[in-house]
Amino acid sequence: MKNFIRYLLQKTLSFKNYLFLFSLYSIRTIEAGKYEREFLHFIKIIKGDGLILDVGANIGITAAPLAKHHPHAQVHAFEPISENFSTLQRIVNYLKIKNIKLFNIALGSEDGTLKMIMPIRGNSRMQGLSKAYEEGAGEKGTIYDVPLKKLDHIYPFETNISAMKIDVENFELEVLRGSVALLKRNKPMIYCELWDNENRTSVFELLKNIGYQSFTFNNETGSLQPVALREGLPAGNFFFIHS
Repeated sequence: MKNFIRYLLQKTLSFKNYLFLFSLYSIRTIEAGKYEREFLHFIKIIKGDGLILDVGANIGITAAPLAKHHPHAQVHAFEPISENFSTLQRIVNYLKIKNIKLFNIALGSEDGTLKMIMPIRGNSRMQGLSKAYEEGAGEKGTIYDVPLKKLDHIYPFETNISAMKIDVENFELEVLRGSVALLKRNKPMIYCELWDNENRTSVFELLKNIGYQSFTFNNETGSLQPVALREGLPAGNFFFIHS
């Protein structure tokens, strides 16, 4: 049913107008405190006025609240998919957000080009599930070839990065592998979505070796609690804080 309604809205409004209105609605829902309590907690505990990186900024649903809640910080938002990026630009202009810089690229463990896909489910385009394309997976969708960069090459000397939000649909390990020097130098707090697979295990190991401790958000207490990687641990959002 959701896919059918989404399809009707995309067809009626046009895809670009649907993305813009959906982004505005989601941003206002987050700011009203009715959605994404984990993310709101992340915003709340970011310290100082350093640089905040939004990796996988999509259509601005997280980038806008980050910039608005930290007006003295600078937000750098990375989004490789052209339609998503256009919506991100439109949102920033519409909301008159000044402390944000946009990058129309993907991030990974090397510089080059990345093939990506925006999946189609039930005839509707799923912009929030855009991801690295897997040959032979047989997934239906729009294919893109996008520029790929390492964060270590974008910020070779930066020492004022205070926080990173990463949501790149199971490409998080590659992003972090391309950010090791940055992480060691800046020690930013990381808010990261991870699937339940081998990549997640590798992310935990990589960050532990750099000196990070891992946490999840407890909805009942409204605070962070330490987490140990174990069998049966569900997919979700994790906080990584340098010890």
